Parts: sequence; C-alpha cells; structure tokens
Amino acid sequence: MIKHMGPAGETAFLGSMNRTYLEHIRPQAWRQQDTQLIPKPKDPGNTRPIALLSYMEKTGEKMVLNRMKYKIGPLHKQLYAYQEGIGTSECITDVLSCINQKKATIVFIDFEKAFELASRAAMLQSVARKGVIGHLLAWTKNYVLGRQAGVKFQ
Repeated sequence: MIKHMGPAGETAFLGSMNRTYLEHIRPQAWRQQDTQLIPKPKDPGNTRPIALLSYMEKTGEKMVLNRMKYKIGPLHKQLYAYQEGIGTSECITDVLSCINQKKATIVFIDFEKAFELASRAAMLQSVARKGVIGHLLAWTKNYVLGRQAGVKFQ
C-alpha cells in the first residue's frame, strides 16, 4: 500500500511516522489489535488466530526495531525468533551440528504469551541499560504500555 501512495502520500506517511516518534505518542487505534480466527487450510474445522494491526503500526514497529538493532546491536545468534529468514530449520541444524552424532538430550521451550506476560518495566530497564535513550526509549515505552487486544468472532 505504501509503495502505491505516490510522492505526496509517502511524504504525509513519513511525516505521521516521524511525528509519533518525536512526540513519543502513537494513536490509540494503533494500540488495538484485532484477532481474527482463520480456518486452517488443511483442517477447516479448526482455526488459528491471526493478529491484525494497522499498516502504519506495523511499519512503525519495523522502523523502531531497525533503530533498536542499530543502537544495541544484532539479536543474539542463538535467538531464532523474530529474525527475518531464520526459523526452526536453522535452529535444528545448529543443534544437530553441535551434538555431532553424539548422544544428547535436547529441550525446546516455547514460552506461550512470553511478551504479554513479561514485565514492561524490566523490558524498558533492559534496553535502557544497553544504551537506548531519548526518543527511542520513549517511543518504546509508549509501545509496550496500554496495548489492547480483542478477538472478533462471526
């Protein structure tokens, strides 16, 4: 959608994004996540939740994530989530190469709702200790506080 806005639309969009960053406030509509239950392709009787966010919010998240990565450095090399082009297969390949055909016990942990249950204050303190200050820290604080989610049914 952004690619098709044209120069005037892109300028307006960038102005809106920069305003949220400089003022440390995101519109209330951006804080609301609507979750739709979508039927699974191979099992239409079962559904999976899909979170729908504003395209401006998604773009803002990506912009701030890039700034955050620049400020604090790349994510840990053994973190396999939230990294473009990295997934379960890379994790399994790394584990198999480490054990090198030896006997091993492997435990994979998927913390359900880890982000939702994590202490917002602890997250903010952690990024602040890593040198995130000013607009970036204030925008991040605004991002993690006051988020709402709901499920739309039928």
